[in-house]
Amino acid sequence: ERWSFSSGPGCYQDVVFRPDGRVLASHVTSSGGDKNTLEILDPQTGEAEVFDMKFSVWSLAYAEDGTLAYAGDSKWIWVGQEGEGAKRFAFTRKLAQTQVTRLEFQGGGLYATTQGGAFTRWDLGDDTESTLIEGGASIWALACHGDRAFAAGKSGAVTVAQDGALVP
Repeated sequence: ERWSFSSGPGCYQDVVFRPDGRVLASHVTSSGGDKNTLEILDPQTGEAEVFDMKFSVWSLAYAEDGTLAYAGDSKWIWVGQEGEGAKRFAFTRKLAQTQVTRLEFQGGGLYATTQGGAFTRWDLGDDTESTLIEGGASIWALACHGDRAFAAGKSGAVTVAQDGALVP
C-alpha cells in the first residue's frame, strides 16, 4: 500500500518510526518560500499532524526509551522527550553541532555526521563530546549495529567507531 502526505512543494529529508508506531517525518519546502515542518503521519489512516519549525530538519532519531533527537541546518542538535501542543518539539537540551546530516542513538550515546565532514559522538550521561573526524568531505550516511557505528560519504570510505573511538 502506498500513501503520501505533503505540506507543500519540497521534499522529505528523513523519516523514523515513533515508539507508538506512527511516523515522524521532516519536510523542507524548497520552492515557493521557506517553510520547514515536522509531520507525525499515521500509516493506518493517512492523517497527519503538522508542526512548523524555525529551521530545516535534516535528521531525526529515536532512542529505545522514546528520546528524540533532531537537527539540520541550525547550530544545535535538539534532544528530549516530545511535549504536547505547540511546544511539542521545544526541547531545552541541545548539543552544539552545525549542519547535521544524520543522527543515530547507540547505547548511552548519540552519533552525528555533518555536511562539513564531521563525525561525532556524545555520551548522553554527561554530554561529553568525542570528535571522531573533525571535517572534510560531507558525510551523509550513518548506521549503528551492535556496539559499532558506521559513517560514509563523499570521501568513498566507510569509517567505523566503537564506544566513541575510531576502530583501526
